[in-house]
Amino acid sequence: MKVLIIEDEREIARALSEDLKKLQPQIEIVGVTSDISSSISAINSNKDLDVIFADIKIDDGMSFRVFEQVDTEATVVFTTAYDEYALKAFDYNCIDYLLKPISIEGLQRALQRCEKRLSPIDHKDLRRISSEIISGAIGYKKKIILEKGQDTVIRSVAD
Repeated sequence: MKVLIIEDEREIARALSEDLKKLQPQIEIVGVTSDISSSISAINSNKDLDVIFADIKIDDGMSFRVFEQVDTEATVVFTTAYDEYALKAFDYNCIDYLLKPISIEGLQRALQRCEKRLSPIDHKDLRRISSEIISGAIGYKKKIILEKGQDTVIRSVAD
């Protein structure tokens, strides 16, 4: 899971990074940013991000401005001391809203939600198999593409 952290308080960013690594050692934290410009740049440079943990009030404004200026499929978990932005957060692909101080239980819950949302199949494989089905290389009676919640899975018709 590739993660970006948007947080302007150095100690909070460090603690969040450590807690994420404790809970899921395989997590790759691709960067920590603290302002709108560097956050936009980090997201645009890492198109394969899975999750963004974002504080709402950062050095030069509201992190909502970041999400208004980038196109990303990454799931967002907002981490903030302010509860009044909770409803607005869900306009920005938010899957969880954690109030500071962030509990390890809340972080674990957010990670579980993120894992459920991530596709169990590689998108390259999905495109390849879809092309094969369309071209007739794979008969539609052998494989079927299904949507399960927000996930897309390929199953054998025999199953």
